[in-house]
Amino acid sequence: MKTILAFIILISTAIADEKVINWHTLLANKNYTKIDSLLQGIHKEILNDPSKEVKLAEAYHILTLDKNLETNIKEYAKTKPTSPFSHLLLGEYYLYKGFDARGYKWAKDTPQYKFDKMRKLEKKAKEELLQSLKIDNTISLTYANLIATYTLLSNYKKRDEIYKIGLEKFANSYIIRKTYLQFSLIKWGGTFEKIKSLLKDAKAHSQRNPLLKKLDGYLEFAKADFYFRQKQDTKKGLKFINRALKLSDYTHYYYFRGIIYKSIKEYKKALKDFNLVIKRYPLDLDALLQRAYTYYFLKKYNLMFKDVQTILTYDYQNSYALFLRGIYYYDQEEYELATIDLLDSLQKNDSNIAVKKYLGYSYYGQKNYKMAAKYLQEALNSGSKDSDVAYYLTVSQWHNRDCNFVKSAYLYKDSCTKTNSCNQEWLDWAIKSAKYAQNRAICQ
Repeated sequence: MKTILAFIILISTAIADEKVINWHTLLANKNYTKIDSLLQGIHKEILNDPSKEVKLAEAYHILTLDKNLETNIKEYAKTKPTSPFSHLLLGEYYLYKGFDARGYKWAKDTPQYKFDKMRKLEKKAKEELLQSLKIDNTISLTYANLIATYTLLSNYKKRDEIYKIGLEKFANSYIIRKTYLQFSLIKWGGTFEKIKSLLKDAKAHSQRNPLLKKLDGYLEFAKADFYFRQKQDTKKGLKFINRALKLSDYTHYYYFRGIIYKSIKEYKKALKDFNLVIKRYPLDLDALLQRAYTYYFLKKYNLMFKDVQTILTYDYQNSYALFLRGIYYYDQEEYELATIDLLDSLQKNDSNIAVKKYLGYSYYGQKNYKMAAKYLQEALNSGSKDSDVAYYLTVSQWHNRDCNFVKSAYLYKDSCTKTNSCNQEWLDWAIKSAKYAQNRAICQ
């Protein structure tokens, strides 16, 4: 599953419910003048004390949280065209939207059309962020977002240039340094030596901005990311992320360790790490989604459903949350509701094999065997190794009087035998029915 990573704003203080309601309500009510005034006030605080940067990051995180308010974000920029904060908000919105459009597969596995869509959105982000910078060049968050945007546009020269300019103005900035470190990981073309050098420079400024101490352990995190994600060496990945956590309690380290634990089916340990992240940041949608998946693997569907509902409140088109809610409805035998969510999920992410599988099951539950066979066959064609898929495909085709059920019956036998997962009653029926059809010359 793709990791949905808020790669810029994983801030270091919890988001209080009161603040969430405040910013969210202001944007929902189109109170742009009030928003602008409050953001200006926070900016003035930051100029006097760089450790206050997280307050601005918090505000922007909340303002971009609700995908239902896209129109309001665009309207804010039109209503306040001379405000650096309105253009910064729209730029950050396009930045995240572009990253999501590309998806989270490795570059070599990403279709070209997704790259094209991402670059189109990132160009919009760049335009808005540069406009914000033109109006006011004293907002460190603008530089951080530009660093991310230029990286996603593969313009590393401009990325490095913006970083240099940003540090000349804000030598003690946590946001700028953290973002540049993020895009200096090996997967972005960086090196461990470069990260080591960046951390040494950051440490020299930590007395003037204590937030920079959060970055302790980032070299170990970079190694964990490299070994786990690129080398697929879970053992080394876990070793280095544990070293990172001995040096800093940076929340993203816990999040990343949770991802590793989940990958090796250490679900209880993963749950503990995701719970810690969510306790600090109740509306970290990435952590909520990871926890929801962990609940799914633990078959704790009611708890999974609660997290999914929170995610969909703010991101109603999240394909993974829709998939998980579809699973919940399927488990509750609410097959029509399951089908609606699973179809919506598939429309947004047509490469998810599990969605096709459960769509097949949901149609089967409604006795719509034609559609059940369609999606179960697609699941197999896409690479599903679940022998149950072959069985339900066999039954669906049998109901449809489709002679392909014979082939599917033997496929089920081969598949479940290899995995030692045969349901003897199912297997007996499938093979008996296939042989009957063949012997009577009903199907060849």
